[in-house]
Amino acid sequence: MIADQALAAQPSGALELDGAGVTELLRAGGPALVEVCAPWCVYGLLLRARTNELARRLSGRIAVGRVDVQRWPYIADLLRIRRIPALVFLRGRRVIHRWYGADVDVSFVETIALRRAVEERR
Repeated sequence: MIADQALAAQPSGALELDGAGVTELLRAGGPALVEVCAPWCVYGLLLRARTNELARRLSGRIAVGRVDVQRWPYIADLLRIRRIPALVFLRGRRVIHRWYGADVDVSFVETIALRRAVEERR
């Protein structure tokens, strides 16, 4: 399952998702961070390194993946993304938080994601 793979530590960091993979993460119901990007976006390349770091830090606790909205544009609509790159924290089918741009503080996102994941379980 995609959700299980995204939870496990990936050698390169975040799991590359297709449209079906994002849909599966939404259905799985667990907490997930999804990077929404496009290959032509320079800032997306900067965010990629931060997302990979988050995948390593959150391994086994929160699923972390990446989706190319140039190939699967409906995902941007589904997640209500208006700019890229974006990092989206999901819990089930709900978007809990969005970060836009490449200037994402990894420690801050990790703290918020873990705290929100615990709050949502209650």
